Amino acid sequence: MLRAATVEDAAAIAAIHVASRAAYYGEHLDPADAARDREPMWRRLVAEDGRVTVVAEDEGLTGFLHVRLGETLELVSLYVLPELFGRGVGSALHDRFEEIRGGRPAELEVWDGNARAKAFYAARGWRATDRTRDGVTGIPFVTWRLGG
Repeated sequence: MLRAATVEDAAAIAAIHVASRAAYYGEHLDPADAARDREPMWRRLVAEDGRVTVVAEDEGLTGFLHVRLGETLELVSLYVLPELFGRGVGSALHDRFEEIRGGRPAELEVWDGNARAKAFYAARGWRATDRTRDGVTGIPFVTWRLGG
């Protein structure tokens, strides 16, 4: 089931964020960064105007997406519990993102070391641009675009 997130979901969202990041960064994850408490950030982001956060749940939260609204939407986050990778949670969240997007152009950043994410987004029509920013252990974040 998908539903709008509430501030009360912040701890569970933060836990999914941490677990998923650990899975895709693997040995590249900085231990100090991994130890950072992300719950306050998610409490703020879930409540902030101009943003939409959706959670997937099945006997607890299993994933979430976070979108910054605007003329070009930004898919800021789409995370799933690592033990549920490949089971349709991310696809369901992306389908909800498409409803929110409503045909408008959208962008996101993907860490170039995350082959799973790159394949996921490419299969849904996203295309990498030539825009990058510094990333973890010298591997950049690449901006991807959908539509427009």
